[in-house]
This record gives sequence, structure tokens and C-alpha cells, in this order.
Amino acid sequence: MRTSSILGAWPVLFRHGYGGDVLTLGTQLAAARAESGLSLDDVALATRVRASVIFALECDDFSVLGPQVYAKGHLRTIANVIGLDPDLVVESFLSGVQTASG
Repeated sequence: MRTSSILGAWPVLFRHGYGGDVLTLGTQLAAARAESGLSLDDVALATRVRASVIFALECDDFSVLGPQVYAKGHLRTIANVIGLDPDLVVESFLSGVQTASG
């Protein structure tokens, strides 16, 4: 599993990504956005989440999300726009928070 240097190991939405790599939550967000043909600015406009925040999430930097209630809301909104299951994205995020905090 790839790990984030910022927050430690993050869970994976699915096991085998492009070229057999394991995808982290951030990588999965980026891949889904790219597959949807959307730019960072497109997602930012559709979600009202700043492009810099979306980019940070795609780099597995979840520290930009603030309190957990806002984090879950942003992730759900982004997941809906890029075609991912919002419940799975939030579940993956919450698993990573528990893993990172011990």
C-alpha cells in the first residue's frame, strides 16, 4: 500500500489500479476526476470547494479539510461530482483517520 508522508497509511477504495498499483484515497479521487474528463477548476466550480483543496486531497493531504463534519461533507460532494460512491469515499476517509491516529 502506498502511504502518505503527511498522515501515514490511508485506506484503499480498490486494490488494483493502473498498472497494478494500489490506489490511495487521494489517487482514487484524482483518477475518477480524470476519467470524468473534469479539471480541478470544473470540480471546484461544481462543488464550491477550492481547487487548491481538491488538489491537496488528491495528494492525500487531508489536513486541509478541517473538522470532520466539514471533511465528510466536502468528500461526499466531490465524490458525487466525479462519479464515486460518496459513502465509500467517506468510509475510506474515516478508516484512514482511525489508522493515522492509532
